Amino acid sequence: MLNKAARPAGQGASALTQELVQALGAEEAVTEKCLNPLRPNKLVRTSQRAELLPERREAFLRLGARLDELVPAAATAHLVIGGA
Repeated sequence: MLNKAARPAGQGASALTQELVQALGAEEAVTEKCLNPLRPNKLVRTSQRAELLPERREAFLRLGARLDELVPAAATAHLVIGGA
């Protein structure tokens, strides 16, 4: 269950996405890397270098599958991705 009250003000979309991806089974470190690939703190950037690419891919695939369940294909049929 997503908890709107726990989200900080001004971080709606990012916080909601992070919460949703975690609800789908991704670990917090993976969602942090997905949404914030470059840490503002130099010490953290230096000490936490793992890219977690397979985990990030899996998290985005799970998110995409869940969004496909929630949004009917007809609602997004008019959208063009990558100039296709």
